[in-house]
Amino acid sequence: MLLLLLEKNFSFTGAKTRRVLVVYHIGLNLTAVMFVVRGVMQVMVPALSSGMSAAISGMAGIGHILLGVSMVILLIQIRRSI
Repeated sequence: MLLLLLEKNFSFTGAKTRRVLVVYHIGLNLTAVMFVVRGVMQVMVPALSSGMSAAISGMAGIGHILLGVSMVILLIQIRRSI
């Protein structure tokens, strides 16, 4: 909703913004899926190796990185359009 209001007032959307939003949604979906996987693994208590446990956490971390970077780039684009 906030992006819609900012777009209406400052018109910052372009090809680069679309790519940033795609990266944002990929990061959001990756993070959400890995949180569900982590939650299921903790409730089911299967015998996971330490490497597998680290891989699940690492994938969630990658999702967080994608979210953070895309938000910063999006805010920079909005600032430039003001």
